[in-house]
Amino acid sequence: MKLSDYQLAAYKTAAYPREHAIVYPSMGLAGEIGEVCNKAKKIIRDDGGVLTDARKAQIRKEVGGVLWYVAALTTDLNQQLRNDWALPTKQFMDINKCCLRLSYHAGKIAGLTDGHVEGDGVLYMTHLSAVPHLCSMLLRHLGTDIETVAQENIDILTSRVERGTLHGDGDNR
Repeated sequence: MKLSDYQLAAYKTAAYPREHAIVYPSMGLAGEIGEVCNKAKKIIRDDGGVLTDARKAQIRKEVGGVLWYVAALTTDLNQQLRNDWALPTKQFMDINKCCLRLSYHAGKIAGLTDGHVEGDGVLYMTHLSAVPHLCSMLLRHLGTDIETVAQENIDILTSRVERGTLHGDGDNR
């Protein structure tokens, strides 16, 4: 699945009021990245530094949410994600560094949103395009790839739309 295809498919499931475009997905992205970081920190605290299968599954689900908010925000900004999930060839970070960098970009995106001026979507793209790359690196630690997680996320969201369970709290709707 190409990133641009994911963006189109993900946005079809968007269910938030358009008057909250940009703000809603910016807050959602920060929240999902926070959840990824929270799950990853528990590897240190609760799992003795060992990446368990259960923790992998939890992080993987949250990364799907991160990707969705990247797609939604990019679309709200009238921008297009590049068809490039590729990893930087000279760089590979551990899980902690991936999470810290994701948090950095979430903060930058929140700062841009706080001072958002119509038409400045291009300013966001440095940070928005970095997120899938970091997610891709993170997912390699989990033994999967970003294309697989993106497709799983679309499948989950499509099912929720069909069942009328897109709204609400929790990952298991």
